[in-house]
Order: sequence, then structure tokens, then C-alpha cells
Amino acid sequence: ECYQDESAIYMLLEIVQGGELWSYVYERRDETRGFRSPLGGFVPRAATFYAGCVAAALAHVHACGVAYRDLKPENLLVDAEGHVSLIDMGLAARVAEKTLSRTSRGGTDCYMAPEVRWARKRRTAYSFSADWYTVGVLLYEFTHGALPYTNRDTEPPQYRGGTWPSEEAKLIGESLMVQDHRKRLGSGPRGALEIKEH
Repeated sequence: ECYQDESAIYMLLEIVQGGELWSYVYERRDETRGFRSPLGGFVPRAATFYAGCVAAALAHVHACGVAYRDLKPENLLVDAEGHVSLIDMGLAARVAEKTLSRTSRGGTDCYMAPEVRWARKRRTAYSFSADWYTVGVLLYEFTHGALPYTNRDTEPPQYRGGTWPSEEAKLIGESLMVQDHRKRLGSGPRGALEIKEH
């Protein structure tokens, strides 16, 4: 909420006591809760929980006709109960439902979907698919404690591989990171339901 008097504008914001999700992934803040894996990243139940929270938030944003386009752990805050809040809508863009309408490059390089990274070069439009790609990158980061790609400026980027906690985790993570946005999980006619049902 915003308030104004003769000399100032006041913004009233919700307090999100847990801080950025980034610090949980990289600063080992959550070791006392048993969420950390000794190999890096979260234990599977924590990775599933956080990825599910992110997917639910994006499904809501998409239902409002908005592509978020800047998903990263720094833009996810953790509340006192451990739930995730999506912040910083600065790069979000309105899109027509089920229409590939965006052609601009926007976001953070290491989380950027290929259709966004190469938008100008390929001259192809994109929509919600870019956000689902980033959920895959986050799931990899949550389970491995590192980003999934090296040499991101090459087409296609070099995938690190690694040991996923389960075949199901590998399947959903790699299905979300498919380089062709038309074949990516969540990009079909059922959208977010494909991801929720996995």
C-alpha cells in the first residue's frame, strides 16, 4: 500500500523474515532444519517443496497474463513458515494467453531461457515458456548446489550433467530445460498442469 502527505510518499511493504532463497542455497542457512544435502543443494524433499512453491507462484502470474522473465533465487523471499514469495516484477511483461508475443531480451544471463537469450538473433517470439525453463534451472540448482550450464553463450550451452536425487527429479528438471521452447514441459496446451501433475 502507498500513502502520501505534502512532503513524502510512504510505501508499506510486507516483512518477509526469511530473506532471499539464494542464501539458503549458497550460504547453508538451513542446515539446522535438515534441508541441506552434504553434496550441495537441498535434500530432495526441500528441493521439491521450493520448486513446487515457485511453480505455483508462476502458475498464478501466468494466469494473470504476465510472463515474469527474471526468475532467480535473489527474487524469491522465504517467509517465517518457509514459503516462497516472488518479488521484483520489474522485467515482467503482459502477454496474450497462449500467444508467443515477446521478442525482447530481459532477465539474468545464467537463468535466461534460450528463446530469450537469442530473441534478437532468432527473431522468434516467446511467452510463458521462458519462465518454465528457469524453474528447471532452479531445480537443478536446488539439487546440485550449482548452475546446470557452462559456456552459456554457445548454442546450445554445455550441460554439466550431474547426479540427480532420483530419476523423477532428473526427468522433470531436464524436461523443463529443453532448449526448444515448443517441446518444453509446461509449454503445451495444458500449461502449468503438466508440471503440477509430474
